[in-house]
Amino acid sequence: MIPGCFTCFPSPRRIVQLISIALLAALSPVLLAAKTVVFWQPGFPTVDSEPVDRSTLDQALGGAVFADLKALNDPATLDGADLLVLPYGSAVPADAWQAIRTYLHDGGSLLVIGGQPLRVPVTEANGKFVQEAPQDTYARALQFNHTYAVPVSSQAHFAWKHGYAFSQTPRIRASRFFAVEGHLDGLGYMVDSTGLLAASPVIVADYGRGPMQGSRVVALDFDPEPGYWQSPDGIALIKQAALYASQGSTELSVELQFSTIRPGETPQITVHLNSPHLEKTHAKLAGEVRVQVSSEHGLVASSTLPVTDAAAANLTVPAKSDLAPGFYTVTATFSAGGTFREFYQNGFWVEPATTVDSGPELGVQGDFRSAQITSPPKKMAGTSQARAMHGCGRRILPRWRPMA
Repeated sequence: MIPGCFTCFPSPRRIVQLISIALLAALSPVLLAAKTVVFWQPGFPTVDSEPVDRSTLDQALGGAVFADLKALNDPATLDGADLLVLPYGSAVPADAWQAIRTYLHDGGSLLVIGGQPLRVPVTEANGKFVQEAPQDTYARALQFNHTYAVPVSSQAHFAWKHGYAFSQTPRIRASRFFAVEGHLDGLGYMVDSTGLLAASPVIVADYGRGPMQGSRVVALDFDPEPGYWQSPDGIALIKQAALYASQGSTELSVELQFSTIRPGETPQITVHLNSPHLEKTHAKLAGEVRVQVSSEHGLVASSTLPVTDAAAANLTVPAKSDLAPGFYTVTATFSAGGTFREFYQNGFWVEPATTVDSGPELGVQGDFRSAQITSPPKKMAGTSQARAMHGCGRRILPRWRPMA
């Protein structure tokens, strides 16, 4: 610092930028270890989004390979790539669609920046790019069935999906938000003043089976304000979305053998971790799963379980048997190399036997065909699942307690 020179102090905005750059740099080694290919074609139109310049993509996806239509149609370009990035909003390069589809069927992952994913096919004719009518044809290959604009309050703020503890939560500034219906989930939401999840500007689809087994698709499905992609928030969002997409399809779940247990019984908890992407690519990944059991009063138990092979792991969770009556939440967080990857939540009840031994009963009279309820339903003794004879749905059947 020069004595007496007040202009040498960084402004608050510059401090935020420096912090954002530091956080992005922390993520860079992870992305640099993967091969990322960006479709980049001079003159190609950006639809339902703001243009993203190449320097922004360089900063967000350090070390990425930029490929035009000719290169994208060369099988060598996407060979071994962990991620393909389409940065032109709703526009999809129809002339390279077969190469993109083959890549996804081989277990590759995709990031779409802006707009409505794969909504507007663009073809080249006589040296010019022509936009076709908006349609669902290409998106349906990803099981994205339909998309439309949704209203979002200007007071809404962005938040990651519950439990997804990414290193940074950027702000999202957009002129339009879209909803996508199909095989997908929200990864981040616009939350209004009432707590309503009004839109999901970051969506994800994991493909654990089928022709796209192992693939993961992440889409930033909104139309940002001018200059947003070049801002620290925009760069951070692209960076995090690319990192998550490049990890491929991953399934984490917590299984409770019994949803209700008696006081003194031990909950039987198993964590299932499966990565179709690792299975398909025959890659190895070690990490750890942190499991926490909490009551309404706070944390009850915590354990960290090592994972030697994230492609397929079934972990038995040590649990306590001296649990007081009440509801308990079980959370599992999977991380690898110090980087958060997945989160899952389940729960169970500890309930005294007296709960079902007292109070009004639900009874029936008559045979199977003419059974009649003899008292109004008050409280179920329990439930069991039975698969319907037709279709793949399930129905819940009560455990009847017959009247004497």
